[in-house]
Amino acid sequence: MFIFLDIIDEKTMFIKCSCQKIWKTREEFLSDPMVHLKGYQVHFQKLTAGFFLFNHEMEKCGTTLSLEVEKFLDLYKGPIFQDSQKQVTECAGHCLYQKNLEACPNKCECIFVQSIMKTIELYPKKS
Repeated sequence: MFIFLDIIDEKTMFIKCSCQKIWKTREEFLSDPMVHLKGYQVHFQKLTAGFFLFNHEMEKCGTTLSLEVEKFLDLYKGPIFQDSQKQVTECAGHCLYQKNLEACPNKCECIFVQSIMKTIELYPKKS
């Protein structure tokens, strides 16, 4: 099941799943051991308008949640470049693979997405 869910009410909750699970904050969502980053859905005209895809791997759920990249921009502390470098010979194509988190040496517009994904992947999970 794939569901686009928007932020319900920023004052009272971060997101609500189709199984009725509610995460009140982004931190609560990212630290949930049942939530796993699946990848990034690109918006080619404006990368910040893309979506991060998360699986809620709770028994009897399995929903894929889609959250706007803009909700995670503060997790990136570097410059956001305006040009793609995927046409240059030095491009290793890291951003072309949904879960490739290897560091890219190019000053490419995709670096910030890759960096945020790495931060999300390394986010400490509750035990």
